[in-house]
Amino acid sequence: MPRTPDWSAGHIAEIELLGAWAYAKVIRYPLAGFYAARPERIADVSALKGERLAFRIWVRKYAIGKKGWPVIGSLPVSGDESAQPLFFKKDPISGRFAKYRDSMTEEIPATAAECAGLECAAVWDPSHVESRLRDELAGRPNKWFGSMKAK
Repeated sequence: MPRTPDWSAGHIAEIELLGAWAYAKVIRYPLAGFYAARPERIADVSALKGERLAFRIWVRKYAIGKKGWPVIGSLPVSGDESAQPLFFKKDPISGRFAKYRDSMTEEIPATAAECAGLECAAVWDPSHVESRLRDELAGRPNKWFGSMKAK
Protein backbone atom coordinates (compact mmCIF):
# COMPACT_ATOMS: atom_id res chain seq x y z
CA MET A 1 0.00 0.00 0.00
CA PRO A 2 1.45 3.40 -0.85
CA ARG A 3 2.21 5.86 1.89
CA THR A 4 -0.11 8.55 0.67
CA PRO A 5 -3.51 9.59 1.96
CA ASP A 6 -4.59 10.34 -1.61
CA TRP A 7 -5.12 6.60 -2.16
CA SER A 8 -7.68 6.27 0.65
CA ALA A 9 -10.67 4.18 -0.43
CA GLY A 10 -13.51 6.35 -1.70
CA HIS A 11 -11.46 9.40 -2.64
CA ILE A 12 -12.69 11.06 -5.81
CA ALA A 13 -10.14 12.55 -8.20
CA GLU A 14 -11.03 15.08 -10.86
CA ILE A 15 -9.61 14.66 -14.36
CA GLU A 16 -9.60 17.63 -16.71
CA LEU A 17 -9.85 16.49 -20.34
CA LEU A 18 -9.55 19.66 -22.45
CA GLY A 19 -13.15 20.78 -22.58
CA ALA A 20 -14.54 17.80 -20.68
CA TRP A 21 -14.30 16.24 -17.22
CA ALA A 22 -14.02 12.78 -15.77
CA TYR A 23 -13.83 11.44 -12.25
CA ALA A 24 -11.99 8.52 -10.70
CA LYS A 25 -12.84 6.74 -7.46
CA VAL A 26 -10.11 5.07 -5.44
CA ILE A 27 -11.09 1.49 -4.67
CA ARG A 28 -7.74 0.37 -3.21
CA TYR A 29 -4.26 0.92 -4.53
CA PRO A 30 -3.68 0.49 -7.47
CA LEU A 31 -7.34 -0.16 -8.42
CA ALA A 32 -9.44 2.84 -9.41
CA GLY A 33 -12.88 3.06 -10.94
CA PHE A 34 -13.73 5.63 -13.59
CA TYR A 35 -17.02 7.36 -14.23
CA ALA A 36 -17.91 8.16 -17.83
CA ALA A 37 -16.48 11.47 -19.02
CA ARG A 38 -18.87 14.41 -19.38
CA PRO A 39 -18.84 17.86 -20.96
CA GLU A 40 -19.66 19.61 -17.66
CA ARG A 41 -17.67 19.84 -14.44
CA ILE A 42 -19.62 18.64 -11.39
CA ALA A 43 -20.22 21.09 -8.55
CA ASP A 44 -19.86 18.49 -5.80
CA VAL A 45 -18.90 14.80 -5.56
CA SER A 46 -22.44 14.05 -4.35
CA ALA A 47 -23.48 14.40 -8.02
CA LEU A 48 -21.75 11.04 -8.60
CA LYS A 49 -23.83 9.17 -6.00
CA GLY A 50 -25.65 6.28 -7.61
CA GLU A 51 -23.72 6.61 -10.88
CA ARG A 52 -22.13 3.38 -12.08
CA LEU A 53 -18.44 3.16 -12.80
CA ALA A 54 -17.70 2.81 -16.51
CA PHE A 55 -14.60 0.67 -15.87
CA ARG A 56 -12.09 -0.32 -13.19
CA ILE A 57 -8.38 -0.62 -13.89
CA TRP A 58 -5.03 -0.41 -12.14
CA VAL A 59 -3.29 2.96 -12.44
CA ARG A 60 0.16 4.22 -11.54
CA LYS A 61 0.67 5.55 -8.02
CA TYR A 62 1.39 9.09 -9.20
CA ALA A 63 -1.94 9.30 -11.07
CA ILE A 64 -3.81 10.51 -8.00
CA GLY A 65 -2.74 13.23 -5.61
CA LYS A 66 0.05 15.73 -5.31
CA LYS A 67 1.46 15.41 -8.85
CA GLY A 68 -1.56 13.81 -10.49
CA TRP A 69 -5.32 14.23 -10.57
CA PRO A 70 -6.44 16.26 -7.54
CA VAL A 71 -8.63 14.66 -4.89
CA ILE A 72 -11.83 16.73 -4.57
CA GLY A 73 -13.85 14.70 -2.08
CA SER A 74 -14.88 11.25 -1.06
CA LEU A 75 -17.80 8.82 -1.44
CA PRO A 76 -18.28 5.42 0.15
CA VAL A 77 -17.09 2.44 -1.88
CA SER A 78 -20.01 0.06 -2.44
CA GLY A 79 -19.76 -3.71 -2.16
CA ASP A 80 -20.01 -4.07 -5.94
CA GLU A 81 -17.26 -1.52 -6.47
CA SER A 82 -14.95 -3.15 -3.93
CA ALA A 83 -15.32 -6.66 -5.38
CA GLN A 84 -12.02 -7.64 -6.96
CA PRO A 85 -12.46 -7.60 -10.74
CA LEU A 86 -11.21 -10.35 -12.99
CA PHE A 87 -8.56 -9.29 -15.47
CA PHE A 88 -6.95 -11.28 -18.24
CA LYS A 89 -3.33 -11.98 -19.09
CA LYS A 90 -1.80 -13.28 -22.30
CA ASP A 91 1.54 -15.02 -22.11
CA PRO A 92 3.81 -13.28 -24.64
CA ILE A 93 5.68 -16.49 -25.48
CA SER A 94 3.02 -19.20 -25.55
CA GLY A 95 0.10 -16.92 -26.45
CA ARG A 96 -2.04 -18.63 -23.79
CA PHE A 97 -4.73 -16.65 -22.02
CA ALA A 98 -5.57 -16.71 -18.32
CA LYS A 99 -8.00 -14.97 -15.99
CA TYR A 100 -6.40 -13.21 -13.06
CA ARG A 101 -7.25 -11.36 -9.84
CA ASP A 102 -4.63 -9.51 -7.83
CA SER A 103 -5.35 -11.70 -4.78
CA MET A 104 -5.09 -14.98 -6.69
CA THR A 105 -2.07 -17.18 -6.25
CA GLU A 106 -2.68 -18.91 -9.57
CA GLU A 107 -4.16 -17.98 -12.87
CA ILE A 108 -7.20 -19.69 -14.41
CA PRO A 109 -6.54 -20.93 -17.96
CA ALA A 110 -8.97 -19.36 -20.40
CA THR A 111 -9.62 -18.81 -24.08
CA ALA A 112 -9.50 -15.47 -25.88
CA ALA A 113 -13.31 -15.61 -26.11
CA GLU A 114 -13.61 -16.08 -22.33
CA CYS A 115 -11.37 -13.03 -21.82
CA ALA A 116 -13.10 -10.83 -24.40
CA GLY A 117 -15.05 -8.69 -21.91
CA LEU A 118 -12.26 -8.40 -19.34
CA GLU A 119 -9.73 -5.62 -18.85
CA CYS A 120 -6.11 -6.53 -19.44
CA ALA A 121 -4.03 -6.97 -16.26
CA ALA A 122 -1.97 -3.83 -16.80
CA VAL A 123 -1.12 -0.70 -14.85
CA TRP A 124 -2.21 2.34 -16.85
CA ASP A 125 -0.34 5.61 -17.13
CA PRO A 126 -2.54 8.66 -16.40
CA SER A 127 -2.08 10.07 -19.91
CA HIS A 128 -3.37 6.81 -21.42
CA VAL A 129 -6.40 6.81 -19.11
CA GLU A 130 -7.14 10.41 -20.14
CA SER A 131 -6.87 9.43 -23.81
CA ARG A 132 -9.28 6.54 -23.26
CA LEU A 133 -11.79 8.78 -21.45
CA ARG A 134 -11.66 11.46 -24.18
CA ASP A 135 -12.13 8.84 -26.90
CA GLU A 136 -15.04 7.18 -25.11
CA LEU A 137 -16.76 10.55 -24.71
CA ALA A 138 -16.24 11.25 -28.43
CA GLY A 139 -17.49 7.76 -29.36
CA ARG A 140 -14.29 6.71 -31.09
CA PRO A 141 -11.97 3.74 -30.52
CA ASN A 142 -8.98 4.24 -28.26
CA LYS A 143 -5.59 2.97 -29.42
CA TRP A 144 -4.42 2.03 -25.90
CA PHE A 145 -7.57 0.14 -24.98
CA GLY A 146 -7.68 -1.48 -28.42
CA SER A 147 -4.07 -2.63 -28.20
CA MET A 148 -4.82 -4.48 -24.96
CA LYS A 149 -7.95 -6.40 -26.02
CA ALA A 150 -7.94 -10.19 -25.80
CA LYS A 151 -7.26 -11.36 -29.34
